[in-house]
Amino acid sequence: PIFAYALDGRSAAIWNPLTTSERLPLAEELIRVAEAAGDSERLLAAHFNRLLCLFELGDMAGVHAELDAMDRLTRELRQPGQGWLTATFRALPAQFEGRFEDAEALEAEAFRLGEHAHSFEALASLRLRTMAIRRERGGLEEMETAIRASVTDFPWFHMFPCALALLLAELGRPEEAGAKLWLGLVEVVT
Repeated sequence: PIFAYALDGRSAAIWNPLTTSERLPLAEELIRVAEAAGDSERLLAAHFNRLLCLFELGDMAGVHAELDAMDRLTRELRQPGQGWLTATFRALPAQFEGRFEDAEALEAEAFRLGEHAHSFEALASLRLRTMAIRRERGGLEEMETAIRASVTDFPWFHMFPCALALLLAELGRPEEAGAKLWLGLVEVVT
């Protein structure tokens, strides 16, 4: 149904933390439209959109409910890319709830699922999220090689120079961090 794609597209087009109150009703409408049409792929997208909104609002019970709905749909659809998306977002609440070992294990599992479906996205996600986890629980210095490699491996992901700058700053190397951040900003602008 075209209206479902329009709702999903609108939500993606305005996605930022300031539009949560506008995107949540879009996600809920998309759920109704996708269910009425029997479109499981749009329904998965709708639950994902609602998950993002609920996460931004700090509604962790709602986030877990959306993840459960996404798990059911992922099993029904049996598409590796959607399985990876669901698995990688399963790790996020664990991280934010302070369950860092669980989060890291879930990220590794998500990578295994996504390795063949979305290989570059799965690896980029694994590196960034593992860095965030290690920043909280310790072991950040172990991420330097992977994040440095990511700047080159994923030149289209402009967040990696910034991630490297953050990592270097956190490791007590502010001059090097500033230089990397400057280079990252120049790349984004050009």
